[in-house]
Formats: sequence, C-alpha cells, structure tokens
Amino acid sequence: MQQVWERIERWLSRNAPTVLVGLHDGATAEEIRRAEGLIGCEFPDVFKQSQIIHNGARTCSLLEYWDFLSLTEIVTAWNLLRDCYDRGFFEEAQSNPRGPIRREWWNPRWIPLTSEPSGNHLCMDLAPADGGQRGQVISWYHDDALRDLVAPTYEAWWEQLATGLEAGIFFIDEEGVLIRKGGPEDRRIE
Repeated sequence: MQQVWERIERWLSRNAPTVLVGLHDGATAEEIRRAEGLIGCEFPDVFKQSQIIHNGARTCSLLEYWDFLSLTEIVTAWNLLRDCYDRGFFEEAQSNPRGPIRREWWNPRWIPLTSEPSGNHLCMDLAPADGGQRGQVISWYHDDALRDLVAPTYEAWWEQLATGLEAGIFFIDEEGVLIRKGGPEDRRIE
C-alpha cells in the first residue's frame, strides 16, 4: 500500500495540492484495533496499512464526491447500517449483485469505506459470495438493489485510482474535486 499511496500523493502534489492536504494523517495501530473491536471483525492487512498512511479525508475531493471515511466515520456508518439490519429493515429485500457479491440487501461484513449525502457507500466486502475475494470493494445503494464489484481487492481499488491519475483519466473540476473523464460527474461543456 505504501507504493500505491506514494504514486497517488506524487500526482496530487503536482496536480491537486489542495486535495492532498485534505487527506488526514494516518491512524494508530490502537485506533485500528479499537475500530475492529467495535465492528467485531479483523480488517485485511492492506486496509490496516492504508489506514496507517491516511485515515480518511476532510473533503470529498479525492474520490469523485465520495467522502473517504476515517475509522471513526466507518464505525458510525457501520453502526447505522447495523441498527437497520438488527431492526429487520433489510430482511425482505434482496440485492441484484453483478459479480461475486451476496444477495442480501446489506451484510454486517460490508464495511463502509466511503459515503455520500444520500446514504450510499462503497464497502469493503469481508464476506464475498463464491468466486469473490475477502476485501473486494463493492457498491451499496440504500434505495437500489444493484450491487457492483468496484475492485477485486482493497489494494486494487487504490491501484485503479493511482493508474487512472497517471494515465490522465481524471481531471480537477471547478470545485477542486477529482473526476473521471467521461464519468457520471463529468458534466463539462466542451
């Protein structure tokens, strides 16, 4: 993870320094253990390595308007979803997964990594369906059954960003947010 973050930071320092300074410092090993205890799972090593480098961000500038959550925010988001799960709100609903993702509406082993104002998340999947990998990154929409495989591993998710930055696939919009060219947020008039 160190090399992937170095690539991201190098690009940001040259092209988007305000996005770089918006990243939080890393978490401590104790903060990671505390979050694992609160959620009741052990995080993959690559996730822990990443959190030691950057524990979320102050703004949504890094990930196309998705908030990159800190450990505290991850636990809060997970607790909100867990409360809905425990109250039975998700019992009758099934998701429509595209990829090796369980059919549940939400699973307690789906750990929110990002959020956005309407309550959607990208999650680290610690309980994948057959053919999936523990730690894969998936989409979770609160009001839509669609579940997509975003990246086959947590590290691959960040690798996709690093490679995309280096390949010129992203630009900085007028609000200072990284946007994928041609993506849903790319509404530039050419």
